[in-house]
Order: sequence, then structure tokens, then C-alpha cells
Amino acid sequence: MHDEAELVRSWLRGDRDAGNAILRLVASDVYGLCLRILRHAADAEDAAQEAFRRLIDSRESLRDVRDFRSWLATIASNVAINLRKRRGREVPAAMDDAADVPQNGAPADRIDPATLRQVLETLSDRERLALHYRFRMNLPLKEVASLMQVSEANVRVILHRAIARARGAAKNL
Repeated sequence: MHDEAELVRSWLRGDRDAGNAILRLVASDVYGLCLRILRHAADAEDAAQEAFRRLIDSRESLRDVRDFRSWLATIASNVAINLRKRRGREVPAAMDDAADVPQNGAPADRIDPATLRQVLETLSDRERLALHYRFRMNLPLKEVASLMQVSEANVRVILHRAIARARGAAKNL
């Protein structure tokens, strides 16, 4: 029962073991998403816990198990964004976003993680979030667009600009 969709189906039928397996499977993604939005570890832990509580409380509203990851990402994003607004926390610098920007090309074209973190600080929250959904969570453009409430074309533009800005910022460091 390693197939995520089958685990979700079992969990929806009341299988607690399947529910626990799902939580283990997605916990780091949910925490990572909350951390990207909140940029504060303790707040991200709180948001992830609240997202899981809401996931459990609202599981009857999941219509298609294939949409589980985007449904969960929507819940986690909303919780984290609302928490950030409530706490009015300034976004601290220097979080470890280094894996969010794809580094294509020859090894000589790649930049070190510390520099990449600096580069990512030059991006907007929206750009970092789009990069996280697309490259960290591996979500298809359609789901990224739905989560961000923009068109797929807009997601492509956001991603293109984010990568171009990151590359430009890296050259200036």
C-alpha cells in the first residue's frame, strides 16, 4: 500500500494506519511550505500542525484523491499566510531556500548554497512560493496556478522572472 492515492482512499475509509502513513509521507513537504511562507521555524511548526488538524477535520470535502497534494498545499498555505498576517511578523533573512531554484547546466554554472540563499532573498514571497510549489513539491503548473489563484501562463511568467532575477542577482554577488 505504498501508492499515495490508495493510502488516501484507505484513510478516507477510516484506516488510521493509512492516515499515519500519509502524515509521515507529507510532513516534510507541509513543514517546508509553511517555512517558505513564514520564514520562522517555530511558526512553521505551528502552521503545519494546524494544517494537519484541518486536514483531518475536513477530509470529507476531498473529492478526488488525485488532488490530495494540492488540496493539502492549499490548506497549509492558507494557514501559514493567515498566521503570518495575525502575527505581523517580519520575514527574517537567510532561510535555507537553496534547493528551490533549479540549477540546470554544467557544474561550473552552478552556484554554492550560501550564495543561492542570498540570491533567493532578492525574490518576492510570490516568486519563492511559485518556485517551492513547482520545484520542491513537484506540482504540475495547473496545480501551482490553482494554489496561487492565477492562470498557468501567469505561473510560467512568475517562474521565468524568478529564475531570471535569481541568475541576474547571482552575477552581481
